[in-house]
Amino acid sequence: MPPQPKRSSDKPLPAAPGKLLTAWLTGDDPHAVYRELRAIGEIVTYPGGLFALSHRTCRVLLTDSRWEPVPRSAGPESLGLQRLGRTMLFRSGAEHRTARRTHGAAVSNRGLTDLRPLVERRVDEAVRRLLDALNAAGEGASVDAVALVSDPLPVEIICDVLGLPQDGRGELARHAEHSFRVQEFTASPEDLAVANRSMLEVARYISENDPSLGIDAIDNRTLMLAGGATTTSALLGAVLHYAASGAVLPPAGPPGDEARVRLVDELLRYDPPAHMFTRRAAEDTELGGFPMAAGTLVHGVVASAARDPELLDDGDAFRPDRTPVPHLAFGAGPHFCPGSRLARMEAEVLLDRLARDVPAFVSAGAPRRPDWARLIRHFAHLPVRLAHVMRDSAPAQGEAPPGARRFAHVGGGGAV
Repeated sequence: MPPQPKRSSDKPLPAAPGKLLTAWLTGDDPHAVYRELRAIGEIVTYPGGLFALSHRTCRVLLTDSRWEPVPRSAGPESLGLQRLGRTMLFRSGAEHRTARRTHGAAVSNRGLTDLRPLVERRVDEAVRRLLDALNAAGEGASVDAVALVSDPLPVEIICDVLGLPQDGRGELARHAEHSFRVQEFTASPEDLAVANRSMLEVARYISENDPSLGIDAIDNRTLMLAGGATTTSALLGAVLHYAASGAVLPPAGPPGDEARVRLVDELLRYDPPAHMFTRRAAEDTELGGFPMAAGTLVHGVVASAARDPELLDDGDAFRPDRTPVPHLAFGAGPHFCPGSRLARMEAEVLLDRLARDVPAFVSAGAPRRPDWARLIRHFAHLPVRLAHVMRDSAPAQGEAPPGARRFAHVGGGGAV
């Protein structure tokens, strides 16, 4: 067990009730649990460590160099997990800056202008798949928007960015999802074994298609593919879920449209792709007024921080026109996600194409998340169906589709 924080006699750390931990592990509404935990304290203990629940404490964990990222412990047989622990995600200081500059350049902000045509082409293909499947299924029958759009699309794009071949990308998407089980708070030995095998399969795919790469480059590309695809899939799934809720989408328009930017930001804030991260105290320090011993592990709950009453007085309400707030969905500080702008671009282009090309489709049942998903909040299945019969082809750019969306916004938490 990691070292526990030094306790002050006059201000003990509050403990999370066991019933709340059980509700978090087994229930469908983690935000209700976070709300109750925040009412207990901005930092709470549980049998395995600490949760930081406020925006203030989560931001400190992400930006203060006295808190360092820590990989999950891996035995000698878990080569894939060992290699993940050596990537830029878990490095600090000069090592991290060098790795990020070397391996994160492909998805950096400076290269995004050149990537937009690629993103638009791949989104167009994904929307075409959705249209074709909905038309083939007919009115009343459902198709899975996850399998058609939100799972394959980010894998296609990151593979294009990294120059990887078309063959094998379907299997690669499956391994990308499984590999990030290692980040799950409750990962079992079986989950870790699956993650280890999938991580090695992704690395093998990358190395076989570019034998000139060194192991450091292979491992960081594995991280970009597995991590970037999984979290971006969660964001794109949220976009599709929102569109299928009967909400009015922002009209199609030029890149950077303010309404789409605000909507994507609110989707990220309301239910972030990754709910939690972990940091370790590199030295004796403090957090939220509590002394912390070197080596203390703290799990920062960014999904709770985004609804912190100190940040927003209506954090549990979903407001697509909300002026963006400083949420932590992509982190903050030195480890701010290097692919964040690419993920936003994918989500904004998808919203644009759904508004431009797709007549109304609606939810055809409750979406389903993987049973093991507590940290990465992506969908495993999102059934949608036609609201009416579509025409055979997508409209030309700028042409209003038949049956264009005329639904009222589903307010509050029901929108996503």
